[in-house]
Amino acid sequence: MGAPQRLVGTFSCFHCGVQVTKRYRASRGLPKFCERACYFKWKKGKEPAGWLATPDRKREAHHAWKGDSISRVGGRKRALKWFPARPCERCGAEKAERHHKDANTANNEPSNIRFLCRRCHMTEDGRIPGPK
Repeated sequence: MGAPQRLVGTFSCFHCGVQVTKRYRASRGLPKFCERACYFKWKKGKEPAGWLATPDRKREAHHAWKGDSISRVGGRKRALKWFPARPCERCGAEKAERHHKDANTANNEPSNIRFLCRRCHMTEDGRIPGPK
């Protein structure tokens, strides 16, 4: 097989317009930028193309939205994403989890979510005995 064929060509940089002579691989075609920094400067000002350009790709507008037919783990992930962390509503501890009042993780309505620390969450679910 052998090494890829290297050619030498002259071109103008897409970003800065400088004339550059560079070696390049025939399979990749003539380069378009004089250096990586020029490529990233050029790319920074470009808008994303196609579906990336649509501003509202969240929840119901997203192409892969599953609605209420989501798994238990998926419902928990949604709650983590949609509700930013807050302190525990019962004891005020810094680190709190999202508790679904009706135990349905697909129901992520704000009225169904409580922020509870691990101990309060387990007490609420009946996994450990509550305070006497």
